[in-house]
Amino acid sequence: MLRKMRIKQFKCFLDTEISFGKITALAGGNGVGKSSVVQGLLLLRRLYQTYETKEAESISINDKEKTFLELGSTSEIINTNAKDKTFSFELFDDKDAVEIAHFESELNKPRSLKGLLKSTNENRLPFYNDFHYLNAERLGPRNTQQLTTQNFIHVGFQGEYTGQAIADSMTHRVDAIRKRRDTTKFGVTIQEQIEAWMDFIVPDVQFNVQDYEAINQVRIGIKKLGADTDFLHPNNIGFGISYVLPIVVTGLIAQKGSLIIIENPEAHLHPFGQSRIGQFLGHMAGAGLQIIVETHSEHVINGIRIASLKDHVSYKDVVINFFSQEKNKPLKVIKIELNETSDLQKFPSGFFDQGQRDFAEIMHYKKQRK
Repeated sequence: MLRKMRIKQFKCFLDTEISFGKITALAGGNGVGKSSVVQGLLLLRRLYQTYETKEAESISINDKEKTFLELGSTSEIINTNAKDKTFSFELFDDKDAVEIAHFESELNKPRSLKGLLKSTNENRLPFYNDFHYLNAERLGPRNTQQLTTQNFIHVGFQGEYTGQAIADSMTHRVDAIRKRRDTTKFGVTIQEQIEAWMDFIVPDVQFNVQDYEAINQVRIGIKKLGADTDFLHPNNIGFGISYVLPIVVTGLIAQKGSLIIIENPEAHLHPFGQSRIGQFLGHMAGAGLQIIVETHSEHVINGIRIASLKDHVSYKDVVINFFSQEKNKPLKVIKIELNETSDLQKFPSGFFDQGQRDFAEIMHYKKQRK
């Protein structure tokens, strides 16, 4: 499992360490480096793939198909205070085995990088296992979805293959990965467990999948339990369900030991659903997955804490990285851990305190009206 990453000269990071647990939350304001950590991990994944397949000597930093990255030119991603035109990542696992990934800007190729990989780790960390990434800009409701010919089952960077992932794993039994089951429901197939967890997050949701192989497409029909309708066109349901379904499917189909990165799991969800998706992700992390979430939601954080209190994931395996940068001051990444009662060990200024600030401002202006 990935435990720590040291980032040198990449984007806003001159020399910074990021800690990881079984479930890791990247939190903080806009433009303070959270997405840069995710982008670095996506570049690393591409470097590992290149070394595995020997398909290329350089890595494009604008490759929507293979990395879902559009980073512009190398001059934009090398730290402005860097000593040279390089950046690197040092990765550490549970046993402090280290891998160093070194990237160098190529002459006359401003949109690609040379990558070098050095390792003392026989297992090569999580990048050679299943790797799943869900972008913040997931697909909204679609009448049909395309099919993919890729080798392993996944939902795509934007959830675009969710229907196929469900169809391809429909008869798989979740009791093979029993710890991920919603035990309030007794069905053990992937579809039954997807419905169980979706009901936990967005109550009373049912769905079915129709596979149209002849036109290389699949359709997900959705309806609310008790509604006097057939399964509806997804456009009649809304964005919340379309955005959260790929997360649930990924959590249930990913192989043990997989690394899953999810941006903004709270998108388009009511606070109730945001808390519940946090609980779901905590449950999945406790069942053998490593999960990294970038989030702006205190409800997601609280949901993870609830999962810890329910003993679905140990409090020792939860890490929150709070990114903060004051004007004209260096970037700070504060590691926040939980104690045995799932309380936050630190509560730095700016960490989900906007509710308190708003309340203080409301009281201030109310007093002025008296």
